[in-house]
Amino acid sequence: MPLPLISDFMWNQIIEAAYGLGLLQWLAVIFALAYIYFAAKDDIICWLFGIFSSGLWAYVSWFQYQLIYDSALNVFYVAMGVVGWIHWSAGKRDGSTKEISTLSLRKHISIILLGLLVSGIAAYVAIYYTTASLPFWDALTTVFSVIATFLLIEKKLHHWTYWIIIDAIYIGIYSHRGAYLFTALFVVYTIVSVMGLFRWSRNYRLE
Repeated sequence: MPLPLISDFMWNQIIEAAYGLGLLQWLAVIFALAYIYFAAKDDIICWLFGIFSSGLWAYVSWFQYQLIYDSALNVFYVAMGVVGWIHWSAGKRDGSTKEISTLSLRKHISIILLGLLVSGIAAYVAIYYTTASLPFWDALTTVFSVIATFLLIEKKLHHWTYWIIIDAIYIGIYSHRGAYLFTALFVVYTIVSVMGLFRWSRNYRLE
């Protein structure tokens, strides 16, 4: 039976797209799901899965889809995966672990305003110098994905809130483009991000 709120047409498109994925893309998806699952558990192994997933996506984006910027973004994620692994493991070497922390409302407002400014500039460039589809939303999700990654590295509790909003926007983007498999994937990401926020919130209160 189709999942609730998914039409027969969308369901068929998801199945068809799933069959069309190559081995590398399936591995990238599986590793990406493992990454967000272990990140929600506050487990350092999440960075290894993130590195594998992003590395595969970078390869596929460049050599199969010729998506240069998407490939570059995933290369960035690989680098951040290495940084995240080093940053989280540093505490373990001296007998401690990096604790979950929070940011003040003022800092969140500053981050959001800066992110919107950079997104606006990136969208302007995309509108006037490329043929990008949905340039503002594409720029917005890209910029705030980078921001959320840095917040995850620093173990800031509400990086999950950023991911929830980002993933929800991606659901709209991929649904609008008819990419229903990726729409379903980001529904899963959104759910796991909500779980991650609750789990990290509980751990933060216990520290």
